[in-house]
Amino acid sequence: MADQAEPIDCEHTSEIVCPYCGHEESDSWEANGGDEGDFEHDCNNCGKRLFCSRHIEVTYSTETIEAVQARAEELRKLREAARG
Repeated sequence: MADQAEPIDCEHTSEIVCPYCGHEESDSWEANGGDEGDFEHDCNNCGKRLFCSRHIEVTYSTETIEAVQARAEELRKLREAARG
């Protein structure tokens, strides 16, 4: 009985990963113009056509106005001290 190859992790990756050869594209954002959605893509390693789904996630960070103002004031003081 032949050894079975390990499955290639192709789901929810940060780059396009070819399900045929495991090649990871180094510039996946350029594929399909960077738009969210489904598209076909040719692997740059083995040349096989694969189906891709791009999922774009938006995250937010929040903080208090007072914290932002305090940080701005600290930066202002550091700049003044650096000037002499």
